[in-house]
Amino acid sequence: MSKKDESRPNPFASPSWVASSIFVGGLVVLGVVVSIGVAQKDSSHSDAVGNAGSVVVACSQGSPGMEISNLREAEWEAIGTVYAPSLAGAGPALVEPDGFRRCFARSEAGAVVAAATYVAIGSGRPDLSRRLASDATFAGPGRDAAMAQADASTNGSNAALQIVAYQVARYSTNDAEVRIAVRSADGRLVVGSVPLRWADGDWKLVVDPSTGRYVDLADIPNVAGMTPWGVNQ
Repeated sequence: MSKKDESRPNPFASPSWVASSIFVGGLVVLGVVVSIGVAQKDSSHSDAVGNAGSVVVACSQGSPGMEISNLREAEWEAIGTVYAPSLAGAGPALVEPDGFRRCFARSEAGAVVAAATYVAIGSGRPDLSRRLASDATFAGPGRDAAMAQADASTNGSNAALQIVAYQVARYSTNDAEVRIAVRSADGRLVVGSVPLRWADGDWKLVVDPSTGRYVDLADIPNVAGMTPWGVNQ
């Protein structure tokens, strides 16, 4: 796995762990309680592309036949202090001027990269939380609840997290669920299941409309049964 280094200031710079639109709820991390709701908006980034929610670019299908084993060839690039994967043929095929990433392949590998990318965006770019809710969430009551969370939430405590493993809990060309494990700065492991649905030419997050949450969280002692995967793997 390779990591991209930037000599110029990182365009994704932000606090390392804030209230995240992916990891939602109350969770003890690094010995403190972190409120993991949807982070507050920052209009300075969305202004870079005007009304970011109105930007519509069709996504290509990527490489549906890509083997999931190719994920080990992914490159990793920082979004704030959280590294996100990219892999030709799996995605993302589009990185927009504000840093938002989308257009993932309709394949098992594409679903894994999408899940990890949404985790990284939600964790590393709180200013993109509303775009995550509006543009990367399956349409319906769940998206409405996520948008309401994005409008109402404030930042939580900071912590540095990195993706360390994944597991495909289920997959079809229409629906998927990917478990993403992350490690905190003090070595604590947490896993979240990211539900996805294929719609409008891309993988979309499926939100529980009763809570506005994307992910169910659990502490784990290790990543047994999962595939090690991340910037330092």
